[in-house]
Amino acid sequence: MLTCPQKSTLALALVLAAPFHVSAVGDVIHFVNGDPATHHWKWLFSENWQSWLDITRAPDDQPDVEGGNAVAQINISTQEFWNMTNFGARVASSQSGPYELTKALAHGESVAANQFAVRAIHIFSEFTNGPFLTDFPMGEIRYIGVLTESGNYGWIAVRRGTSYPGHFSLEALEWAYETIPGKGINAGEVPVPAGLALFTSLFFVRSSRRRSHASG
Repeated sequence: MLTCPQKSTLALALVLAAPFHVSAVGDVIHFVNGDPATHHWKWLFSENWQSWLDITRAPDDQPDVEGGNAVAQINISTQEFWNMTNFGARVASSQSGPYELTKALAHGESVAANQFAVRAIHIFSEFTNGPFLTDFPMGEIRYIGVLTESGNYGWIAVRRGTSYPGHFSLEALEWAYETIPGKGINAGEVPVPAGLALFTSLFFVRSSRRRSHASG
């Protein structure tokens, strides 16, 4: 039979380990793209190809069309060049010479603090293995800051491939958006549900007290 402390530990472990795809915490809606069979927003080897990710919808509910909440990966080249650009919602961007690049945000970075562009280059190269014009390192998780047409801030966690042709594309791992227009959000951060935060705090406080009594 489990004692009360063991039950508390098991309950906390189950809550933290439970798989989820959609969660709403306060004003933030968060989606996790955990199933490879769902919309994964990866570039395909094809000219004049495009794929749209709507940050307000779940991975299995993606219309894959241009819209005010959607960010695109697009190959618009008529030659064997690869150019991923965005036309729908605006993305956080930075200037590299004459080029507007999609900015690779670090975890915790403020999305709202950036400049935004309606069209920016995710990754570009004239050659199969570079050199590349991009802000995204291969194999590492970074975040695209998003500003929707209605003024909502959000982010997309992405990972760039490490070999051809994946190093020309970004795989979407999860995304979130703030439902209140104009309210800021930090890249990669989702508020902890109040109930879980309280439960976790009480659990660790009680555990600390038990350790103190035991050592005393």
